[in-house]
Amino acid sequence: MGIQTVVAWIQLALWIIIVVGFLVKLRKDEAEMPLWITSTKVMAVAILIGFCLSSFSLYTAYKRPTDCLHWHDQQLQVIYGKHFKNEVVDLDGNKFDHCEFENVTFRFNGTAGYSFNQCRNTGSSLTIRTDNDAVNAGISLIKILEQGFPGTSIRVSQTDQYGNPIP
Repeated sequence: MGIQTVVAWIQLALWIIIVVGFLVKLRKDEAEMPLWITSTKVMAVAILIGFCLSSFSLYTAYKRPTDCLHWHDQQLQVIYGKHFKNEVVDLDGNKFDHCEFENVTFRFNGTAGYSFNQCRNTGSSLTIRTDNDAVNAGISLIKILEQGFPGTSIRVSQTDQYGNPIP
């Protein structure tokens, strides 16, 4: 459990105490609560602590660098020896090993990597589908370059989080 989760739970508890205390204060004659909960000083301290924890939580959330361009520590699910025919096959997070594809639609949304090992296509068509605009733009770019520069070898290379080429 990360520090942000702990802070969020503490914040939630404080806000519940504040709301309960405030409601009791509004209905003094209907419910009896211990005086320390309904005290204005206690509420002010709870609000101040809640504000500080909220600020700390926001600070840690935005201070931490987010790398949404690279997948880290991903474990691919192995699919071995399966025959896919006339169906949608999710690529994200899967490693296909010795699989056969026949007239399938590959769905790739870019949420995780994928891998193929000794697979083959026995059908007459393959389709790629995505809900991710960036993935769609990348696929479109490759198709446009292939059509616009016939006979040219197009290579796709990766970079690390610092922009350096990965061999």
